[in-house]
Amino acid sequence: MHTIKTMMKQHKVVLVAIVLAAAIALTAFASAQTARAKSSNASTASNKTLTAKAELASGAKAQTSKSGGAISKAETVYVKADATGTRTATYVSDWLQNAGNETALTDVSNLSNIQNVKGHEKYTKNGNTLTWKTKGKDIYYRGETDAALPVNVQVSYELNGESVTPKELAGKSGDVKITFTYNNESETDGITTPFTCATALDLPTSRFTDIKVTNGAVLSDGNNNIVVGVGFPGLKQDLGLENVDQVKIPESFTVEATVKNFKMGNTLTSISTDVLNRAGLKDIKSFKDLDNAINQLENASGKLVAGSLAARNGSAALQTGAASLNTGIGSLQSGLNAYTNGVASAANGGATLASGSLSLYNGINSLYNQVPTLTSGIGKLYQGSQQLTAAYGDTKTDKTILKGSNDLASGAASVSSGVQTLINSNSQLIDQNISNLQSLESSIKQTQQLKATLTDMKTKEETIDDAGAKTAIGYANAILDNMNKNEATTDKGLEASLKQVQSGIQQLQATKTALAAQNSSVNQLKAGAASVASGAKTLNESLNQVAQGTKDLNDGLAKLNGSTGTLANGVDQLNSGSKKLADGSKTLSEGLNTLQSNSAALNSGASQLASGSSQLYAGTVSLTSGLNTLYYGMNQFKTVGIDKIASVYNNNFKDLANKLNTIKKASADYNNFSGIASGMGGSVNFVIETDSISK
Repeated sequence: MHTIKTMMKQHKVVLVAIVLAAAIALTAFASAQTARAKSSNASTASNKTLTAKAELASGAKAQTSKSGGAISKAETVYVKADATGTRTATYVSDWLQNAGNETALTDVSNLSNIQNVKGHEKYTKNGNTLTWKTKGKDIYYRGETDAALPVNVQVSYELNGESVTPKELAGKSGDVKITFTYNNESETDGITTPFTCATALDLPTSRFTDIKVTNGAVLSDGNNNIVVGVGFPGLKQDLGLENVDQVKIPESFTVEATVKNFKMGNTLTSISTDVLNRAGLKDIKSFKDLDNAINQLENASGKLVAGSLAARNGSAALQTGAASLNTGIGSLQSGLNAYTNGVASAANGGATLASGSLSLYNGINSLYNQVPTLTSGIGKLYQGSQQLTAAYGDTKTDKTILKGSNDLASGAASVSSGVQTLINSNSQLIDQNISNLQSLESSIKQTQQLKATLTDMKTKEETIDDAGAKTAIGYANAILDNMNKNEATTDKGLEASLKQVQSGIQQLQATKTALAAQNSSVNQLKAGAASVASGAKTLNESLNQVAQGTKDLNDGLAKLNGSTGTLANGVDQLNSGSKKLADGSKTLSEGLNTLQSNSAALNSGASQLASGSSQLYAGTVSLTSGLNTLYYGMNQFKTVGIDKIASVYNNNFKDLANKLNTIKKASADYNNFSGIASGMGGSVNFVIETDSISK
């Protein structure tokens, strides 16, 4: 944990960061303005261009305008130096800004060799006091001085990691490093004057590549790389932050590049107090945003402690869940073993299904090939039914069963009343009746055969899966049901009728034989005729019912015959569907085989998952322990750390605010270098030009 002393340093860091942010932002704005300035297309940038960029970066450019109706003095100190920054000469340009109605201006200056550079106005000198005859105009004059500078610039050079002199560096190639160090030797009201230093230099693209800058920026126009660097020498000491590493306030800047045949023009450094003087320090007494930030820091630290407690509790729940997960993974592993075993069984079943579906397809295909025969048979059955219906006919149609039956009944009655006449003269009629009964016998047998066929179709109904065929069979079943409901057309009824017809035939044949053999059997014949008459009547009634059933059968077969097209289409669809089933079963079998082949990898993955689950559980145990430590640590951090920071802030803020106000005042008070008259407003900036380097 941080000590209270370290926390107090961090507290200062927070305050200083606000001040520096404003200053650096203003410098960045100046650099951005520089970047937007019109670029030069010359092979090297001029001293005027470099000076302008340096002045923009240092804030000195803002001093060139008049200050309303007041008399003021704008001073620019031009310093000539060699390539290492050692001064060789100093010239000062002063601009006395007249209010517009003054005929004489009094100024103070310690310069020598003073000359009016923009007019012919004369001055008189008394010590360091100058009195200019202005005629209402501004005065621009120049002089020389050897007075010590408030800030010096030291320039050092390295080539390929070795320190070299400018003369040694000229014309060389390799990795070069140039460092500009600013030394502030000026004090105002007991503190170091807060100067901002900005240096501009031109590194042509034809010679310099891979340029890297620390505490600065590179502005390129295609031909030239203009490098601008900044520094705030002495500011860190003014704020009492010499030993606080967290705060970086640059006092130098470095340029590194790869050079070919080293040659460099003049460098220009602008030095001014105006950046920090305009950096928002006028509002330093309020620090409302900082006050809000301290309150938010206190609130956030409380939430952080609460959050670490919630995290600790959540970790405990996670540990419990991880234990359950570990148990569940074991169950999953067992389940996967059962699953893979089931996949093996399914693969075997899939092979059987594929084989069976292929057999089913072959069977249905065979049925499909027999459909023409089936429809042809149904057509022939329908034709036979029509013939049977026509054979039954009615009592008025000649050569029909019903007509014969009706005639038989009538003839039998006649036989009953005149057997002797029948025996003597109608032997031929007996033959006819025998023939009719034989036809009736044949019809009854055909009816029995038809009924047997319908019964067989009904038995096979469940094996046919087709809507059209089922419809046809439904009609056949209806006919069969009607026959079974009618006593005369039931199996028993038909059998009884057949026996009666056969008995009648036998009796007629016996009668014919008896008539031929002996006439003494007349009485027996009469009795037999009476019996035949009675049986013929019953048979006639039965045959009428059979005829009706035959008609119903014929109607049903007509519908069945009309549905053979639907039956054929249904079987065709069944054949196509069975083909798809066979193909799908084959694909399913292949897929199950693939699944079975991957079962080993699945079981292996489950084992790895089980191992990982155990590691997860062990990790959650460690996490819970660590979060417990975090909770107690965060609680101590809030109590010993954040709460102490808030206390230091609340108790010591005014001291730091006063120090920042003192820096602001020192920045504003440093308004001249060579002297200024009492009551006159002023501003001053320095321009240091170093010599170029070439062979």
